[in-house]
Amino acid sequence: MARILLVDDDPATLDVLDFAFQLEGHETTTAVDGQEGLEAAVTVLPDLIVLDSMMPRMDGLTAARLIRETAELDGIPIIMLTAKAMSSDIWAGWQAGVDSYITKPLDLDVLRSEMARIGIAAPAPILAGVA
Repeated sequence: MARILLVDDDPATLDVLDFAFQLEGHETTTAVDGQEGLEAAVTVLPDLIVLDSMMPRMDGLTAARLIRETAELDGIPIIMLTAKAMSSDIWAGWQAGVDSYITKPLDLDVLRSEMARIGIAAPAPILAGVA
């Protein structure tokens, strides 16, 4: 089980991610903008941060940079999940320090693959009645 911080201003995206990750046995925390996400990251110290780029108050690129500048958060993997798909957007994400950059629309299989690539795998399924 991993502690995953989900940061997105779209309630539908947060709901889908929250439900999918909890179903897989992960512990989730949600935030609706970069500022709230940064504050939650310091409190929760998650194993993974899934971060949108375009959000009110503080965008995801700024949040990613600040996470990388915060000693206790610097090693936490960040997956940017965003609708911004131009090569300049992707490059800006890498420069901000993200470990992976995934474009929307949301594809849970792609997200899970990237999680596995950076070392955050889904827990093994519980098999009832197997001895």
